[in-house]
Amino acid sequence: MKAATTDLAAPTRWLAAARLVLWLEAVWPRLVALASLAAAFAALVLFDALPRLPGGVHLAVLVSFAVTAAWIKLDLIRHWPRPTLDQAARRLEQDSGLPHRPLAALTDRPVGGDCLLWADHRRRAAHALTALRLAPPRSDMAARDPYGWRAGALLLLVVALAGGTGEVWARLGRAVSPPVLPGTLAPERLDVWLTPPAHTGIAPLSLGPGQRVTVPAGSRVMASATGGWGGLSLAADGHRLDFEPMGDGESRAETALTHSGRLMIRQWGFELAGWQVDTVADALPSISFTEPPQAAERGRLRVAVSASDDYGLGRIWLEIRRAGLDHQAEPLLVPLPLAGTQPRNVQMDSWHDLSAHPWAGLPVTLRPLAADSVGQTSGGEWVAMTLPERAFRHPGARAVIEQRRQLTLSTVRVLDVVVALDAISADPARFGDDVVAFLALRVARHALLDENHDPAELQDLLWNAALRIEDGDLAAAERSLEEARRAVEQAVAEGAPSGRIDQLLSAFQAAMERWLRAMTARSPQGGGPMDDAARVVDAEDLAAMLEAAREMARNGAHEALAALLKDLSDLLQSIERGDDTAPPVEGMAELQAVIRRQQALLDYSHRQSQAPAAASGAASAQGQEQVARALAEAASKLAGSLGQAMPGLDQAGESMGLAAQALRADDWKQAAQAQNQALDLLRQGAAAAERMAMGGARPGGRDPLGRPAPGHADDGTTRVPHRAELNKSQRILDELRRRSADPARPPGERDYLRRLLRQF
Repeated sequence: MKAATTDLAAPTRWLAAARLVLWLEAVWPRLVALASLAAAFAALVLFDALPRLPGGVHLAVLVSFAVTAAWIKLDLIRHWPRPTLDQAARRLEQDSGLPHRPLAALTDRPVGGDCLLWADHRRRAAHALTALRLAPPRSDMAARDPYGWRAGALLLLVVALAGGTGEVWARLGRAVSPPVLPGTLAPERLDVWLTPPAHTGIAPLSLGPGQRVTVPAGSRVMASATGGWGGLSLAADGHRLDFEPMGDGESRAETALTHSGRLMIRQWGFELAGWQVDTVADALPSISFTEPPQAAERGRLRVAVSASDDYGLGRIWLEIRRAGLDHQAEPLLVPLPLAGTQPRNVQMDSWHDLSAHPWAGLPVTLRPLAADSVGQTSGGEWVAMTLPERAFRHPGARAVIEQRRQLTLSTVRVLDVVVALDAISADPARFGDDVVAFLALRVARHALLDENHDPAELQDLLWNAALRIEDGDLAAAERSLEEARRAVEQAVAEGAPSGRIDQLLSAFQAAMERWLRAMTARSPQGGGPMDDAARVVDAEDLAAMLEAAREMARNGAHEALAALLKDLSDLLQSIERGDDTAPPVEGMAELQAVIRRQQALLDYSHRQSQAPAAASGAASAQGQEQVARALAEAASKLAGSLGQAMPGLDQAGESMGLAAQALRADDWKQAAQAQNQALDLLRQGAAAAERMAMGGARPGGRDPLGRPAPGHADDGTTRVPHRAELNKSQRILDELRRRSADPARPPGERDYLRRLLRQF
């Protein structure tokens, strides 16, 4: 037989499908190899693994992937399958289980013979074709890949996808950019510095190879290269910046970082170095009242706040609004003192004399606010209260203040206030024929009749008249003392030069002496506040405190100076009240006994740590545990007496537990460190308890300076500052100044020292 020229009709689509199956079976192994190679590379990209390899290894991996992919593609092109019709027919006949090749019978014709017999054979072959079927493509990958590398590549890709696909294009860019370059083209020296914003107070950071760093947002990156064949660029925040020549073979690029990402130095498209830089946004400051604001003596407002900021507070203040007024009305802003320059955490309480404000005695709402060095502001919760007012005892002073209040509330006509002031000033004998008070009342009376009068000046005039009637010269002296104290606190908070602070301290001393004279004149017969305070405080004590303050200002010890000013303010208030002791507080005696026992344990541990052959610490550990139990009892009593737990006592108990563990291990040095920490915390807790007793009076038999009063023994909590500490600070300052002026030192170091010394 020979092949016929007639076309097949019925099985044509079966033959086309069989050819496609044969083609897929031929190309499938190479397609699987390409897909496995691509999956492995994609997994490495998603894992960001290639940039972590050395530059040469990174490049070798890329080259191996590229060569392998090219070889597979070339082999596929060279052996591109082209299945024939005969091969398709044989596949169909095999899959269908048809004997005698019926597809060939339909296309063949006899050369001779019985045509009827051949026609019958063709009918039987055509009938057999009704059972044609085609099996799916068969793969021999199990034989070609007995170790299952293709499954491993797929599993690796699935794990990489499960880890996330963020920054996929950035990772791909790093994967195909190995940090290799011929040595003759790369720069001889490459330095990269990150400089955080000045307000953060964080020192510049030099980046090492492959380092991952976290910096504040807005930090500036400066890259400097020496030598090389150019083509350098800095890639950061999705931008590319070319290096600019600076002369002498040096080039430089500088930009700011606002987002996290990859920081790279490239040359001619190759990555020379790269770092992962995470930026942290500047958080808003936080501030809140640690206890509700309350009225203090003589109409003062006592405020206790807690504030913090990640890089330092710029200022804190109170915003006070009168209840019932429009929220758009101008509020009263009261600045709060800050200890040191840009402190990150502040726990403070302060007293503010707002009794002269027209809103004194009226319902107000107030909240604390804080701002950081860049001006970001946040506020605490609003608190409603009645603004403290001064209680006047003199009938004439009370009458003047009442008319002043009516003007503030606008509840009466101006002429009614004029008539009332006329009635008060008509009898000067009611206020001791004081000419100053009389003239102030008359001036205020005539000012009210002037339509263009200044309400603020009029309010101030009436207030001063009431103070003059009530206290005589004491009121003016007290006001001058308060203004001088505020000026010193503000100068310290702003980091003013020591000369300026010294001038303000001199003014404060003059105001304090005037106030003390007025207080003495007020109680000439004795028995008053000055008589009680004089038993324990004299002029030499106050002068010594002011001299210590001047020394601290000269040495730049602003935080210590702020604490000393607060102690001095508390002292003057205790003199004004005339109370130098406080009623006993339950638990205080027990706490003082714990302090003495802890001091004895610390002394013994210190001696044992210095001894050549230390004793066993088991007995001392038992003693330490007994002291810890005594502390728990004393802390419980104090919390019941004062209404809250004392800060630091719980931590002191934990330090005692650590000390007991160290003693059982005969580690006397570690035990002494834990005991010393416990002792410091105990003293802080005792001081806090003393301040809380009677609103800040000094309990425990102490004078207003915190010293043991006559007849009372020192319990170990007295902290006497040594002049050696101040002298040491002065020596450090002198050495810094000497080094900053030394021309032999590097310019960068001298510039840093000058910036460091500016605050002193």
